[in-house]
Amino acid sequence: MTLRTLSKKYRFLILSVLLFCAIALLLFDLVIPKTPPPSPNSERAVNTPSRMEAADLHIGQYRERTNARLPSAAANLAAVGARTAKGEALLPGCALFFSFTPKTKVPLPGESIFYTATLKNGGKATCVNASFSVYYSGDEIFIGATPRPTASTYYWKVGTLRSRDSFTVDIQTKPEPLPNLTQIQNQACATADNAGGDVCADNIIFIQEQTAAVVPPTPVPPPPSIASVNTTLPPAEKEFGIWVWDSPIEMSGDERRTVLENVALYHFNTVYVTIDDYLDIAALADGATKNTKKTAYFDAIASFIALAQSKGIAVDVEGGARDWAQSANRWKGYALIAAVKEYNGTHPQVKIHGLQYDVEPYLLQNYETDKATVLREYLEFIDGSVALATSMDGAFSIVIPHFYDDTQAWTPQITFNGKTNYTYNHLLDILEKKPKSTMLIMAYRNYFEGDGGTRQIANVEIQEASQSQYSTRIIVAQETGNVSPAYVTFYGFSKSDFLNNLSTIYSAFQNTQGFGGVAVHYIDPFLALK
Repeated sequence: MTLRTLSKKYRFLILSVLLFCAIALLLFDLVIPKTPPPSPNSERAVNTPSRMEAADLHIGQYRERTNARLPSAAANLAAVGARTAKGEALLPGCALFFSFTPKTKVPLPGESIFYTATLKNGGKATCVNASFSVYYSGDEIFIGATPRPTASTYYWKVGTLRSRDSFTVDIQTKPEPLPNLTQIQNQACATADNAGGDVCADNIIFIQEQTAAVVPPTPVPPPPSIASVNTTLPPAEKEFGIWVWDSPIEMSGDERRTVLENVALYHFNTVYVTIDDYLDIAALADGATKNTKKTAYFDAIASFIALAQSKGIAVDVEGGARDWAQSANRWKGYALIAAVKEYNGTHPQVKIHGLQYDVEPYLLQNYETDKATVLREYLEFIDGSVALATSMDGAFSIVIPHFYDDTQAWTPQITFNGKTNYTYNHLLDILEKKPKSTMLIMAYRNYFEGDGGTRQIANVEIQEASQSQYSTRIIVAQETGNVSPAYVTFYGFSKSDFLNNLSTIYSAFQNTQGFGGVAVHYIDPFLALK
């Protein structure tokens, strides 16, 4: 049968349907955007102007000059959260949902920008080898992140991400101090072996324009010293340390001078500087390339230490990640011990004071389901490291949480080296093989007295270290970064309030044998305190 043989009535109906479909297809083609998805295997996706302008127009924020970002990742993340909260069916397979959200609204030039990156699995299957990378603008400086990147300043290896699980990172950057900088653009992308592709999120951050002052500015006084805020200086035998998350080789000569001038201004006597990036050199095959890179790296350390020594500041080098205690990764800690041995042997006038491990295995995904195994592996790693460090010309220290002791009892007792005890007590025994070691306890609270205050959560460790058989000393660490929950940090407090809090800690534990001093995490947010 042909169209010609149909009655006029049927011919009219068929032609009407065909015309309606043609119009619908035309409208669909005009309305739906054609932005292609990012390539699953691309190295760094480029934010082309057309793509970013499309994002601005879609969100409707371009003319308001607020931070614009593609909505898909955040919307999808919210959707999967709502879906799982309602108990609705999960998506098949590994389904990554990713957001990379700026918390800072239109910063001033040079002001820090804070982001939260969240990766969630909204699928039924476990995501394998999940990870994400942040591609900062060329005009953006990385300052720090919690937790810290797995590699360099931009890459986080999440690993296994089970159904409904999520992984969150807080990141701090700042714009380059350029006179005509009005905006920065960046992107973050997440992937997994079985995810079927990348999931990306983009941002435009607009920088506030600085207008001329109407009245002459009031002279700004120099930052207060400890004495000017009624804070007691630490005694010579007590440590007063601060973390710096830029390695010596990453810093220019001017940056090293600025960092150490600020460290000296507030009377810190020890600086903990990261050397995680040395592992890239340690992993190279022996040969001329490795030797050249190692020489340059050691020269940068020597320059940093020489300048620190001129200001009476000791330098500890630092490294670590949550998974270093796993057998496949222990070489990383051992490589840093070997590096300190080699460096100090060839630089007797500018020696590294000590090596610090920041290994936090309780952040591993299998920790909650198998604490005993994870902590036993950690003890094995520290034990093996101390055995190597006994011949190292320098101190040895480790960073610990406040809940490894028998009073908090957040962790199980573990049998190790023929003894059954809590992790903290095992650590005291292990570190005694390297006399005068230190443990830096993250007693992160913005109040000293009261339930759950700094005194309460640090006191057990200090008292147990005060027993006569131990020479290990406890350093009480305090947080100043923009982290959650709010009660763990002095972010937003005045600098004088914070320094007075440190004075309180020194006064409270001053006469306790196991107390070794105070540490501040970390230099950038500390200096930003008003």
